[in-house]
Amino acid sequence: MGVFRWMLFGSIFFFVSCLVLAAILSLSCLLIAGFREVERTENVQLGTGRLLLSWGVYSAVQIMLLIFNMLPIHVRNLPLQLLSIGNIAALLLFLAFLFITRTKYLEFCTRRKYMNKTDCP
Repeated sequence: MGVFRWMLFGSIFFFVSCLVLAAILSLSCLLIAGFREVERTENVQLGTGRLLLSWGVYSAVQIMLLIFNMLPIHVRNLPLQLLSIGNIAALLLFLAFLFITRTKYLEFCTRRKYMNKTDCP
């Protein structure tokens, strides 16, 4: 009975982890799409190309981590360690590019405000 509870708890935890990951990736994708739309409509360069690329790498590493977590411990030990290091690097890269894009967007809004145009979208 105790093993059944552990398996059920593990399955629920895995399902919740998948839902949280899907929510995080979806929201970050929507954020990038918003920056990209501003780039297109206002003809300004915010650097969303490399932001989208870093998001793709981060997403791929996150999904691979979920998949490798389903494997037995003796098989997944080394790949999970390597993927964890890659995950940290991909996350830091994504956050750095997101910060750069945000900074460029705020500069664009400031320029637009001083040019007596309407507020930023």
